[in-house]
Amino acid sequence: MSTRSSSPFGTLAERSARGKTPFCLVDGVHAGLVLEWVRAAGMWTARVAYLHEGAVTIALLPANRLSAVEVAQPP
Repeated sequence: MSTRSSSPFGTLAERSARGKTPFCLVDGVHAGLVLEWVRAAGMWTARVAYLHEGAVTIALLPANRLSAVEVAQPP
């Protein structure tokens, strides 16, 4: 991910430093897990495993379809 782009996920360095989990919502609805970021056709996409209609789907999705999810740390 470019350090110039603004994304709720941040840059790779920022994500690594924070130790955040790669959980996301696909289209604001489906729980997902970002497996990897890929630069394709001049834009960032993510390979995501997500639940859709009761089945796990793995797809390459544009970043604008994803929203970051914060996961609470146990006390």
